[in-house]
Amino acid sequence: NFKPTDHIFPYASMTWLRRKTEWGSGVSTYDSGVAGFTARYGVKTELEVFNGRWNTDTYLRSKTASKSYSPSTNETTRVAGYTTLNFATTYHFGPQKRYMVSAEAINITNQLYSYGDSIYEPGRHFNFKLSAKY
Repeated sequence: NFKPTDHIFPYASMTWLRRKTEWGSGVSTYDSGVAGFTARYGVKTELEVFNGRWNTDTYLRSKTASKSYSPSTNETTRVAGYTTLNFATTYHFGPQKRYMVSAEAINITNQLYSYGDSIYEPGRHFNFKLSAKY
């Protein structure tokens, strides 16, 4: 008997991090450029179809704002937090399901965001992969 709830797996993963940076000049700060909270949460599915296994992952990736202090300029830079919507799908096939074809849609809502204070991440983008395990 097929029950959809047997193939749907919600998940969440969160990290809280507080890093203190100290310089030899006696200056110390928690504005080290590290986000206080990061999280990934979503829903995965897994189905056996056509003698293979099909997986999907619809998820959000979030990060809170961060600050970075520079002792050389005595300035603090703030990087905004963000949440992106993402989707990935993979089909495993062949002997022992060793072959995989995957497609991902990253940052579906085309949000402008940055991991650091100088480089913005690409907007909406797509990845396609074909791989094999040996």
